[in-house]
Amino acid sequence: MRRPRRRGHRYVLILMSASVLIWFLGFVGFSWFIPRSQPIALLNPVDGIIVFTGSAGRIQAGITALEQGLGQRLLISGVNSDLSSDVIRSAIGGKDELARCCIDLGRMARDTEGNALEAINWARHRDYDKILVITADWHMRRSLIELNRHAHGLMIHALPVESQAGPGRLMIEYNKFLAAWTRAAFSPDRPLKSGER
Repeated sequence: MRRPRRRGHRYVLILMSASVLIWFLGFVGFSWFIPRSQPIALLNPVDGIIVFTGSAGRIQAGITALEQGLGQRLLISGVNSDLSSDVIRSAIGGKDELARCCIDLGRMARDTEGNALEAINWARHRDYDKILVITADWHMRRSLIELNRHAHGLMIHALPVESQAGPGRLMIEYNKFLAAWTRAAFSPDRPLKSGER
């Protein structure tokens, strides 16, 4: 009677070990093949530029792309609702004229899926067909998963911003990436709420 129990425990141990190994190999691949940045001059023109707020360098990359004429307008998505206009002006280098004419602030997003929905609604509202999304290199793949879940034919280009994410940050992001990938596989599109375009 004991042998079946031991055999069952052995199978569970093998299954757990295999799961850990698969996770680890996936994490190594995820970390090794982080999307690489490229010069803005080499990118194709788009209608709108979108920055997902977060780590350093993202907003500046968006401003540079806008100044170089890569897109017509810039959306900074995920701006903290408590952030004052002075802080935002400082973040964009005090370029008031550029801010008044061509920069929109999105304050509704609280996570990456929220960023994606805010970005797509903004693009649809302006009848844009092509957008450029800017976020950290380690965050780009999950951002594209969320965007592509709701894009409905919108052409999405990516500009990863180089960062120095450590193993801890990459491990957290990898787990979030797996969750987003699973959600996209089993729920390809979340219906838009009333009032969203």
